[in-house]
Amino acid sequence: MVREHVEICLQRTCQGDKRVVYPVFVKNQNDIENEREVMEVATINQKVIFATSPHEVYEALMDEVKHSKFTGGPARVSREVDGKFSAYGGYCSGTNIELIPDKKIVQNWRAGSWPEDHISKITLVFKEVPEGTELAFTHEGVPADDLEGISEGWHLNYWNPIRKMIENAEIG
Repeated sequence: MVREHVEICLQRTCQGDKRVVYPVFVKNQNDIENEREVMEVATINQKVIFATSPHEVYEALMDEVKHSKFTGGPARVSREVDGKFSAYGGYCSGTNIELIPDKKIVQNWRAGSWPEDHISKITLVFKEVPEGTELAFTHEGVPADDLEGISEGWHLNYWNPIRKMIENAEIG
């Protein structure tokens, strides 16, 4: 413990005929307020096939107009490493960590309902396959209490709408 953040109090007890003094460490109020409950987190792994090229899937995610179209709401997407993104009216947001066009996207990602300081990480790897594109998706650091909703949310709010956009030839 850092000495500035600790008060040392003396606690006196009687043991038989002897009086014993023990130091007791007490945290100050700032330390108590700064302590956070440790959040249990989990990882989501999904593989999805899209009947189009890796380029088109990458663009659906990284092009603001296409992203807004399949999500049905405003999306802001930087194409730069360290650039910011947000979608669904700011419900999800984050920062680009690694961008390899048509191959890989890595982002710090957070949901608006999570504690303000909690950030997860998503990795999307695009691979050309005979059916089109295989997207290998990993989402690390998802709060365990939100795991089912976030996992389903990727299908409902991303993979299925992108598929629909592809089927309706609204992509490309």
